[in-house]
Amino acid sequence: MIRCDENESAAFEEKALSLFEEIQTVIQSKPKEEHLFQIVINNSLEFGLSGVLKTAHLENPKIYGQVILISDISNLAQPVAEVLKENQKSLKDQEIWYEGNIRKVKELEELVIPNSEATLPYKENSVCLITGGAGG
Repeated sequence: MIRCDENESAAFEEKALSLFEEIQTVIQSKPKEEHLFQIVINNSLEFGLSGVLKTAHLENPKIYGQVILISDISNLAQPVAEVLKENQKSLKDQEIWYEGNIRKVKELEELVIPNSEATLPYKENSVCLITGGAGG
């Protein structure tokens, strides 16, 4: 478990609120073209800001967001501005980090559980109500 002190929590909350307000300004302007938010961070705890960006994209598909972790800028072979330009080419990449000069992207992968281990909580020929999701 990673614990944050009150100062870290307050700083994160302030960043998230500021980002939310910026996004709302863009949404209210009813953009006709795609709008990309790129946030460079140096602390992996701040990847939580990607949640605000993902929600904004669900609300308005013209809004894209990227959180880019560069923990040690001195190890980059190129300026941060070049890193931002490089990532503009891959709007689907939302959480990106650099280990030295190696670019890594978070991807989801299907987890396959062998049948012998799987127990389903559903009964055959029954009705199941599923709630929640992305507003659908």
